[in-house]
This record gives sequence, structure tokens and C-alpha cells, in this order.
Amino acid sequence: AKIETIHGYSGHADREGLLDFVERTGDSLKKVFVIMGEPKASQFLSQRVHDFYGIETAVPQEHETFTVEF
Repeated sequence: AKIETIHGYSGHADREGLLDFVERTGDSLKKVFVIMGEPKASQFLSQRVHDFYGIETAVPQEHETFTVEF
């Protein structure tokens, strides 16, 4: 898997910027993993991505694993 890190974004202040990023790359996305410091913020952003763009999302919990198939 390729992990992308977006430096300089804040889940609170830059939420719209993160949504814009998802919108621009949405055609190539099958699932978005939302990992932020605060669970409520992660859940909120995850729901917005799903509602606005119809992309499956997940908010991983500590030590939770996922299998990514290509």
C-alpha cells in the first residue's frame, strides 16, 4: 500500500481543504481512511466524505488492521 501524508493540514481548520483534496482525487479512490487525533472529528469528516462523494470510509481504531486488495 502507498501511504500519503499531507503535511500542514488541520482537521478542524482545513476540513474544507481536505474535502477538496478528496474531491480532486475521488475518481481514483475506493476507500478513505480518516485518522485524526480526536475520534469525533474523525467520525465527522468520515461521514462528510461518504455523504458528499459516495466514497466508502473507515475510521480505524488503535491496533485495528485492514487488508487492502489490488
